[in-house]
Amino acid sequence: MRVLIVVDMQEDYIGENTRYLYEREKLITNINMRIAEYYTNRDSVIYIKNLKVRSNENYVSEFISDLNVVSDIVIIKDKSSCFSNPVLLNYLNEHSIKDIEVVGIDGNCCVKSTASDAVKAGYSASIKENCIGVLNKHRFIQSKDKLLKSGVSIL
Repeated sequence: MRVLIVVDMQEDYIGENTRYLYEREKLITNINMRIAEYYTNRDSVIYIKNLKVRSNENYVSEFISDLNVVSDIVIIKDKSSCFSNPVLLNYLNEHSIKDIEVVGIDGNCCVKSTASDAVKAGYSASIKENCIGVLNKHRFIQSKDKLLKSGVSIL
């Protein structure tokens, strides 16, 4: 089985009032179209939220309102790779998942480390480039090279 992992599509990172300058509308549209392609099986879409510390307290911002949320599978991470949370590995193993596609933000950090860690954990991993938010496009050229060398497919 193949799953789509949607990384960090939260208000703090891609909301209308965020300081980050992604190509917001285009990225959201592309990710929502990708989610729709996976929607035939609700359990094939996994959403990831990033945990932040704000004023010495743990904080998780909400998904952006424009994001199509089609499943209730939400995993919280506190490091760049969502594989840092053993709940994800347990879910993947319980459902005999072997193939992972990663979309979301940012291609130089959380998406990159998640896709790379998926390969290290024995999964087939891919990213669809038009579904990846990237702030530093020059650095992403290097990130893509590292991803390809690690065994991640770029679609």
